[in-house]
Amino acid sequence: MADTYLLTRFSDDDLEAYIARRDRSSWEIQNHFRWPISPKDFLDPEKPLKIPELDDLLAGKNVISILFWPPELSISESFMLPSLLKQELLPACENEMDALIPWPIEQCQTAIRTTREINSYRVFALTTPKAPMETAIRKLADHHLEPKHIFPESLLLAETQPKESLSEKNQKEFTLLCQEQITRMLILVLDGDFPVKELVIRDPSPEERIRQLENIFFAFSMEGQLLRIGNGATPLQKLPSKGANEDAAIMTGLKYLFPDGSLRRDLPDFRTGTLASEHEKKFLIKQLRPFVLLTTLFILAMGFDGWVHYEAIKSHVLAEKNLIRSIASKALDTSQIVDPIAQMEQKEKNLKKQSRMLSRGTDIIELLRAISIAPPNNMTFELVSLSIGAKSLNLSGKTDSFEHVETIRTELLKNPHIKKLSVQSARLGIDHRTVTFRMGGTHD
Repeated sequence: MADTYLLTRFSDDDLEAYIARRDRSSWEIQNHFRWPISPKDFLDPEKPLKIPELDDLLAGKNVISILFWPPELSISESFMLPSLLKQELLPACENEMDALIPWPIEQCQTAIRTTREINSYRVFALTTPKAPMETAIRKLADHHLEPKHIFPESLLLAETQPKESLSEKNQKEFTLLCQEQITRMLILVLDGDFPVKELVIRDPSPEERIRQLENIFFAFSMEGQLLRIGNGATPLQKLPSKGANEDAAIMTGLKYLFPDGSLRRDLPDFRTGTLASEHEKKFLIKQLRPFVLLTTLFILAMGFDGWVHYEAIKSHVLAEKNLIRSIASKALDTSQIVDPIAQMEQKEKNLKKQSRMLSRGTDIIELLRAISIAPPNNMTFELVSLSIGAKSLNLSGKTDSFEHVETIRTELLKNPHIKKLSVQSARLGIDHRTVTFRMGGTHD
């Protein structure tokens, strides 16, 4: 049975829609529409969405709608997590992304893709503000085209890698896939078949876009990673705004999303949690009803059993409290005992704090002064975080080039208090113009 899909995306400052028909594993692009509707206008809740061509063409038809979310509105990152329960993965990913995004995490929506490795999970996560996405869902729903899925736009560039080529890799190699448009370049970085980074370079100058793309290559090489251009294409290769070539590019993305004729189950989808579709919510509620009933009965039985045990051990608890109060009155230098356990714990903390202060060898003020005057006056340097332990020293900051990272490290090592210092990481910032770095070492 053939299914009809509506694929909606942004290209430069236009809204594009593709009507694709799938018959088993075969795809056909039936229609391609383009409207001069910028993302700003589309996501403005006060401006109505006018797409009469789709209203007329799809009236009365059962269409599966998929919205591809532009990378300008989200931040992506890949990282490793320890082995967790499945329901703990998303909260753990949100905690990791909270340190990277400029928005409050509680006002955002996060989509993830995970793969299991030895005693850990590898994660690709994207986070975006929730309010614009709610506006997009509502506007499409007004035309009976509410998206069932919201995927990152860069997945349209993804290629399905042959399994034999993946198994033959002996070293870490990443594939960069890009699509250059009139004012923007869409970028997806894959590690085999797994996405690790979604980027967009928006600039009217093709030369400036290529310069920023070179910075991305340099950032990967700084981390000891190989990066190649997918399909032998060059970053300068343009896909036309209309025509068979662009439809072919969409077909490549569809084959990645539907590798065996059905949608992949491991894709990063923003339509989860509070933004899940009504169909998914109703299905989830139906599945949860038996579980809720059994849980309620179990809680009632446990509550009754707990009440019986509570009455049985109540007298023993009172005896233990009296014993603790007696011990605390002998250990503390006060006759007023209010909370004996808390008072004894506080005394222990005070003694440990005094011990640490007396054992410090390095003059901390001198060390802070050395860090503050180390970078030359003509160098941009922003200290983000600083941690000084008994012997350890860790700091992170921002500067305007990778060369300046090494200069800062060299200047800091000139201080006699700092014994060892190495660059732990250095990567290009979100704006592609600053370099964020982290250093670690020891002091005397």
